[in-house]
Amino acid sequence: MAKNVKTVNKNARYGNMKNSKKRKHKKRRHILLLTSILMLILTVCWYIVDASYKEDKSKGYTKTKDGQAAQDVIQLKRAENINRDNSAYSTGNYANVYNYIDTVKPVINNDFDMTMGNDGYYRMAGQNRYSILQLTDIHITGTESVYDKDLKAVQTVYSMIQRAAPDFIILTGDVIFGTDDYDANDGIRALNVISTLMDKIGIPWTWCFGNHDHSFFDRYTSDIIASMVSQSNTLRMYKNNPAVNGYTNGTFKLYNKNGALIMGLILMDSGNIIQNTDGSYGYDYIRDDQTAWYEQEVAGLREDNPSVSSLLFFHIPLQEYINAWDSGIVVFGTKREDVYCSSYHSSLFDKVVQLGSTKAMFVGHDHLNDYGAYYNGIELVYGKSIDYTAYPGIENSTEQRGATLINITSDGNYSIVQMQYE
Repeated sequence: MAKNVKTVNKNARYGNMKNSKKRKHKKRRHILLLTSILMLILTVCWYIVDASYKEDKSKGYTKTKDGQAAQDVIQLKRAENINRDNSAYSTGNYANVYNYIDTVKPVINNDFDMTMGNDGYYRMAGQNRYSILQLTDIHITGTESVYDKDLKAVQTVYSMIQRAAPDFIILTGDVIFGTDDYDANDGIRALNVISTLMDKIGIPWTWCFGNHDHSFFDRYTSDIIASMVSQSNTLRMYKNNPAVNGYTNGTFKLYNKNGALIMGLILMDSGNIIQNTDGSYGYDYIRDDQTAWYEQEVAGLREDNPSVSSLLFFHIPLQEYINAWDSGIVVFGTKREDVYCSSYHSSLFDKVVQLGSTKAMFVGHDHLNDYGAYYNGIELVYGKSIDYTAYPGIENSTEQRGATLINITSDGNYSIVQMQYE
């Protein structure tokens, strides 16, 4: 009986299997049809995206080191996929970074925010003294394998901001670790880390790109970049001018209690990597069209106040930084490595001397240099760096690590304090 039951059950299963096969065949046909339709839709969408991508490249927005367009699909990740939900990034050991950021308290400054003036420039007004903190070469990786170094970088940034309690923070490049083959998801996480940290601190900040920032962001269009950086509530970015080289050329205005313009803070984009005349690759430089734009910005400041001074901020040093150390008047700091500037000479410094507005310029890039020196009447300053990752073994070096505090008075004078991390 048991045998018959087993046979009946077996036959029943077999009959069900035949019916199941018929259903599966129908299902497979439906799946194949739906798959074909989906592939057609994806193909059409890809051509649309690719056409848009190529159009952007023609504007010079998307270039790699060798001048060829980046083709990896992951590089086309759209900003709408980027959010501030930290749970998406707090994975594995990297959760330690976000756990620390959760403990960060707002830093109290002079309780004011920047406003956008009718002239389209960000303005700070109502004080007779302003403090500007330069941070440079933070090099957040967003990478699980070196989360501990990212954590140290975040802790250092917070410590320096706590000590300085500035009115405004300027990041002079290489905020993220980006390279040409840098994983897009790591880059997005690095961007999320710095944005989340700075928003928790609460002080307005801005950012001029360094070469490592470019190596990540250059895979996107300028509109997508703008959408990415707009994720931060405290970041104050100016509208990109596509007619001028670079993404981050912009000016901020400082006014005293009497309503007089006392200082212009001019940020410039020093680019990434370019091809040298011998076919090799080297660092970029501030181009002639940017110098012309700088001259226009100075003229605009002088329309408001003919005697106004300005300060310049960018990432890659000019060739004149070599001259400043070799034959200038060294005021502070140490030269611990070569000046890694472009082999091409920028016209910017000569224009700065000619116009007589800019009193000092501040760069990063060379992580071990932290000197300030006068050359042809202009103070050339290296900001102290944060880096725990980019230079081999630099996590064990301490003398160069810190921040640069610039104090500005109501008459447009300034002083510099190099703050070492302790």
